[in-house]
Amino acid sequence: MAVGGQDTVGYELETWARTILIGSRGPSLYEKVTAYRILTRSDHRAYQAHLAKALLDLIYQGGRHASPQTRLALLEEAADAARNSRRDDPRRGELVVQTLDSYQRTLYELGRRTEGLAVREEMATANRLAFAAGERGWVEWGLRAWAHGLAEEGRHADAAAALTELLDVTLREDAWRACTWDRLSLTAELDAAGHPDTAVTTLSAILDEDRAKLATDEISLSDVFHTLIWQALLLDRAGRADDADAARREALDLLRRLAATGEPKVWSGYQYTYAGVLLAAQARHAEPHTTGQSQPAFGVHPSHWSPDLRERYFAESGIARRDAPASDRPDTLRDRARREPRLPELAALQRRLAIRTGVYWLWRHGHRFLEPALPAFNDSVDAARRLHAQTTATGRPSLIHALTDRAMILTAGHRYPDALTDYHEALTLHSTT
Repeated sequence: MAVGGQDTVGYELETWARTILIGSRGPSLYEKVTAYRILTRSDHRAYQAHLAKALLDLIYQGGRHASPQTRLALLEEAADAARNSRRDDPRRGELVVQTLDSYQRTLYELGRRTEGLAVREEMATANRLAFAAGERGWVEWGLRAWAHGLAEEGRHADAAAALTELLDVTLREDAWRACTWDRLSLTAELDAAGHPDTAVTTLSAILDEDRAKLATDEISLSDVFHTLIWQALLLDRAGRADDADAARREALDLLRRLAATGEPKVWSGYQYTYAGVLLAAQARHAEPHTTGQSQPAFGVHPSHWSPDLRERYFAESGIARRDAPASDRPDTLRDRARREPRLPELAALQRRLAIRTGVYWLWRHGHRFLEPALPAFNDSVDAARRLHAQTTATGRPSLIHALTDRAMILTAGHRYPDALTDYHEALTLHSTT
């Protein structure tokens, strides 16, 4: 039997779906998904956006403890629904990018990196279309995620191009300094792509703005100190030794102010995030690159690294983490450092361990990061001192880097006099090179 061109079963299901959605008790997450699945059969376009949103709610409110594989099946359905949503929806770009973002994260979590990167490229395309239609906000994650994915695969010039494309739109509308993170990421990618001069120009623009903000206490002294550390290293790589020395002297003056009077006002946890990103970015050349092996996008906060790569980066270090003690299993950096008899190699390993430890605890522990992180930096300085005592030529740069690293985390931890002692020694060593 048919009712209005529909079979009886289909008509009854559609009636149930509409009734459950407008009922006074409100549908459960599962009922909402089921209802929209039914309604998309009768009106293919009209309910696709609703189905995509309902599936995301089911995944992240009702299925937080589900396995990645279980989530993936629902996310594939949500992605298809978002793709098939009405093209005249004024917020379609946001829906597509948000849904695909959840999808690609799960693909990466499962180690399916090639597929994850392809979805990020699709996000970038959706971002461009949304920009052209006048959308702003969440859609920006399309180009941003694409750039981060390219960076992890070593395609640094392409990553820099994607970030430049994003900033060409967002920077002129940046009322809340949100674009600073993308500009820092762009600086890191330009440096990694072998363009230190352009990287210097990008970071100099941030520094010029920050110097102006210092006069009105709109930015912390420690933030500017950390940025100047990175700027000095970039200037060195660009062959601008005098400008690099000037940046280091400016950083030293800021640290003297901090040691004398502290920060002029209390800041939020933003400073720990900023310190962690710049700690990793300024030490990126300490991490050897293996052809064909993905690396984190240094210059990006660890929460935005792909999940599988972030886990590998910290797990292969062997460092203590919140949910696990330090690991003595073979072939971790910690195990290699414990067995390494050669001082140059030991100093290099200890520095990598220190940076990874600092990045982890600044990310996961906020203001309580210093106690678990500092011992690794002490070990790095000790190894570099031994190397410096053995051979000044190779040991001096190692000790300068180790002392500067420790000065950065001591500054982030508000131990300014100790940080000043380290950084002053580093600059004294630098002046004798």
